[in-house]
Amino acid sequence: MERPVMNPTFTYDASADASKGKKKQSAGRFAFLWRIPRWIGRLLLANPFGGRRASFRNEEGTQLTRFVRGFTYRLAFVPVLLMMFITAIILAATHPGRSSQGADPLSFGVYYDPVNFLADDGARMEGWLVPVLDAKRVLQEKELIVGKHYPAVVLVHDFAGSREQMLPLVQPLHDAGFVVLVINLRGSATLTGEAQTFGIRESLDVKAAIEMLRRRSFVDPNKIALIGVGTGANACLIAASKDPAIPAMVLSEPVSSFDPAFAERVGPDHKWYPPLKNLFRWTFQVMYGVDCGDLDMSNYAAQLSQRHVLMTDARQRIMEPSSIKGVKKFLQKYVVDGVASAAN
Repeated sequence: MERPVMNPTFTYDASADASKGKKKQSAGRFAFLWRIPRWIGRLLLANPFGGRRASFRNEEGTQLTRFVRGFTYRLAFVPVLLMMFITAIILAATHPGRSSQGADPLSFGVYYDPVNFLADDGARMEGWLVPVLDAKRVLQEKELIVGKHYPAVVLVHDFAGSREQMLPLVQPLHDAGFVVLVINLRGSATLTGEAQTFGIRESLDVKAAIEMLRRRSFVDPNKIALIGVGTGANACLIAASKDPAIPAMVLSEPVSSFDPAFAERVGPDHKWYPPLKNLFRWTFQVMYGVDCGDLDMSNYAAQLSQRHVLMTDARQRIMEPSSIKGVKKFLQKYVVDGVASAAN
């Protein structure tokens, strides 16, 4: 019986095995790339009515024509899935959630009346109405307060904010002799689940607030000013463009157009957003029945030049004490004193 004999000339090449190991490791690292087209192919060629049971098959035509027909049939689902994705992103972006409510004007020592009112489209609004008259002012003016009309100002918060955002302005404006109305825009109050549309439909909320103030006997209907922050400033601008009786506005950091406002909500760093930007814009308009052009600041150049408008930017926050003093001085000049010309 012959026994196996080891070959004394055999040598072990460790470097060759190491290089093979590196190649296998490198190939394993990128192996998932080959799975992507395979997964896409399975998705497109899968039977949507699935299961392992035999099903009806159309054997008409050649194998190539049947493949093309089945592939085209499955491609028809791509637009549906794309629109579902677009709609889901828009719903998430326009429903940021309701802000928690804690503070109110009483926290600053200012009396207020809670008010509710409806916009033209039926959306329910809620707000804080701070009258001019309090015990101190009644003692000061006595019989002079009878039948007196006071200037008023509407405070409008930013996207995803609430009326609490505007509280630092309430007491200074009240002390300056203004009736102050602080409103919760649609989608931010506890009474409504409406979408927030970056100021477009919110302009109806501002309009309803103005009309509610004009029905108050102690408010001068021709001396109602607007103060808005962010998209609240856009809502004020849109509402004032349809109401020439608004004497003055204070606009803090309004958005320049729809695209940057929406991109900020979904995240501008996403690589999938730029190619779908126009589709997002079109779908947004169809879903909410609005015109995104209402947010383009370039459309209001003539109005801004003819109205008394105080614009603030990120370098001059409207809630800072120095800015509040400027706002009071501006409103005193163009609302209380009633300067007629914007050029003055």
